[in-house]
Amino acid sequence: MRSEKWGQEEIAVLERLVPYMTKTPIAEIISKHFSTNRTPSGIRHKALELQLEYIKTDLDKAAESVSSISEAIAKDVMHIGKIEQTPDFTPETNFEDMGNIAVLSKKGYSIPKTLDALLDKCSVDRKIWEVSSHKVNVWESPVKGSDDKRELYQIKANLVRKIPVKSKWPVVQPVTAGKFTRPKYAKKESGIETAVVLSDLHVGYMRDMRTGELVPMHSRVAIDIVCQVIEEIRPDVVVVAGDIFDNAEFSSKFIQMPEFAQTTQRAIIETHWILKRIASACGKWDVKLELGNHDERLLLSIINNLRAAYDIRPANEPDGPPALSIESLLDLKGLGIEFCGDYKSGEYWINDNIRVSHGAIARAKSGQTSAAIVQDARCSELFGHIHRIESATKTVWGADGPKTYMAASYGCLANLDPGVLPAVKHKNNMQNGFGVVQYEPGNGYFNSNAVQIIGNKCIYNGKVWIGIDNKKQIESDTGWKL
Repeated sequence: MRSEKWGQEEIAVLERLVPYMTKTPIAEIISKHFSTNRTPSGIRHKALELQLEYIKTDLDKAAESVSSISEAIAKDVMHIGKIEQTPDFTPETNFEDMGNIAVLSKKGYSIPKTLDALLDKCSVDRKIWEVSSHKVNVWESPVKGSDDKRELYQIKANLVRKIPVKSKWPVVQPVTAGKFTRPKYAKKESGIETAVVLSDLHVGYMRDMRTGELVPMHSRVAIDIVCQVIEEIRPDVVVVAGDIFDNAEFSSKFIQMPEFAQTTQRAIIETHWILKRIASACGKWDVKLELGNHDERLLLSIINNLRAAYDIRPANEPDGPPALSIESLLDLKGLGIEFCGDYKSGEYWINDNIRVSHGAIARAKSGQTSAAIVQDARCSELFGHIHRIESATKTVWGADGPKTYMAASYGCLANLDPGVLPAVKHKNNMQNGFGVVQYEPGNGYFNSNAVQIIGNKCIYNGKVWIGIDNKKQIESDTGWKL
């Protein structure tokens, strides 16, 4: 996009409109009548430079003030000014350059309605880019406070470089918790402790190749519900039982589609944000994390493709975790999270009778996996991996009387929309959920409660919990566009 100088007539219109209109419709009006590409931000900066101040919205005065310059502009002041009051609509121009492809989109009240006009108005260099596809959307929307309807426009173009450039793939970087300090909460007096068990978040993204939008493989809404519960009940321990990442970029099982390119760093950033939120609700060393088969994809990719980087450790911490490990990339030590081991070897014992692991067994039908696990169990087993909510129990009689074991899976926190999570099937038998276990420490009793999340809500502990998508908050806190 090129920087355009302001003409005297543009400035004259700006001076008359700023006191009585907001910057967004002013940008549309000036851009339309002077064939420039003014943005709301540009209007604001120029108004500050000219020491112009907004008084209040008054379309009649705004139209009257510019009528001596142009009756056409005066008419658009009334037209576009009213459309500005259309609910849920914000004009914008967006150009996302992704190396050898780009997505250009523009929406507004009066925008270029043809492809050539769009490329000219947005200063796209046609010696560099060619259009692979485009679409123009036109719709009507009611004007606030009246029965009128106004036409709104949106045009999108997918671009491809005529001469491809060498892709500069970003190096995956660790994040740091900085000066993060865990709050310390007093232990409960009852002797009964609480554990929250969650697994299979599959944090990752696939890119919509038409729009450039990053579609999360994880369910931010389901994750938000779990975090809300943790923040309220403040459990004694939170166990993350593997597959916190999807790691689609490192898959050797499924085709590494272009939709997954350059998404891993964002996944690391968002996962760290999630873990920091969980850790903030717990006391020191009360969050445990073990790895699943999807987390292991990173290690296997290093072994298969970059063996020289295997097990390399930083000079300032040679006894710490490998530099290219989940443990290091997420800065688990900085967050005060205990690492409980790699896939298959990782486990955490809630008490002497309950073991949490990611799990390696998966049966096709509901109930079959927990039934298979409990058959050989010599303790109660909580596991992930299958993305389903199910449980099975068995009682074994011996010389000391009966012993009862159970095996349970609490579901997943992944995006369940068809086709989002890479899998063999398009639509899968999966459920969102998490587990709450109340237990006596040592060789004590326990009670397991599976909490199912349906849509954006769940019922637990006598309350309805509603989840939200924290995308904007995560972007604000991390500085990364998701």
